[in-house]
Amino acid sequence: MMAESMNILIYEHLCAGGTLQGGGASALLDEGAAMLKAALSDFGAVTEGQGGRVFAVVDRSLAERFDYFPEINYVGGDIRANFTNALIECDGALLIAPETGGVLQELTGALVCVDKINLGSGLDAVAITGYKPAFASLMKRVGILHPSTFTITDGFNPGAVFSKKWVSKPVDGAGSEDVSIHPVGDNSRFTAGAGMLAQEYIEGEAMSLCVVSGEKRSVILSVNRQFFDTGSGPGLKYTGGVITSQEPDAGLKGIVTQVTQKIPGLRGFWGLDYIQTGSGPVVIEVNPRLTSSYCALGKALGVNPAGIILDSALDQALPYSFDRKEIEFTQNGDKICKKF
Repeated sequence: MMAESMNILIYEHLCAGGTLQGGGASALLDEGAAMLKAALSDFGAVTEGQGGRVFAVVDRSLAERFDYFPEINYVGGDIRANFTNALIECDGALLIAPETGGVLQELTGALVCVDKINLGSGLDAVAITGYKPAFASLMKRVGILHPSTFTITDGFNPGAVFSKKWVSKPVDGAGSEDVSIHPVGDNSRFTAGAGMLAQEYIEGEAMSLCVVSGEKRSVILSVNRQFFDTGSGPGLKYTGGVITSQEPDAGLKGIVTQVTQKIPGLRGFWGLDYIQTGSGPVVIEVNPRLTSSYCALGKALGVNPAGIILDSALDQALPYSFDRKEIEFTQNGDKICKKF
């Protein structure tokens, strides 16, 4: 099948009416809406005039956010049934969802079961990267630098394992949701079974990579700086970043090669968060899906990233180099996610 003639579903879980554990709205909704708009625009440009269709499913309550996007099926009611119906209409799908509560893993399983083209990562990759203790164990086992990580259990004492400040985060969280920085000895807010882990705090610059992987090779699209607001409390809030003009060096390319070799099914677009230290990069996590930096990629690269994602899914050749420009972006994509 030619990519240009495919019917492609871009499915963003929160915009489709989904919630996270505990229900209610999530601070990730704005970020999800920005990625959905960017993906609709990019994939639509690839298929325009070629007989294909790009569409999304969005909850009716969010209709005002998508005034200029006619490619949307507005829905209400049973979110699971709406997703199933959308899968029937498509040849392939790109899933954008948090790892929290196994959401992305469940959606990926449903996509795989109906034998449609998966434009993202497979089930194994989503499972490994979505559960941080498993990912930490893998990094340690294969020798990729990663912070010391402990699941918070009864009697956990940070002072016994950390000699400096440390980070707490959900075992399956997405973005900077519920991530906090703590001084040594602070464990008063957690109880065993709360689904939290403690991680060594790494001094350095917060960075990320945008990567596309096919069956045979991967290409690093961009090296990005990340911005966080710590405010007055311990919590971290991700606010955006900069896609740099930096060419990925051999060290970063080596890490990407190692990661893809050790995580089966890591395909399509994915992000890698790391801390750049004086002695080299320390990998924090892998996000097996679109990240907010995707919204600025088209302008930064001068090429449509959706075409590269489609090529990776259909085993076509991937580019080797880009003429990158530095582009700043916000978490919700307001500066750069516009419909043209």
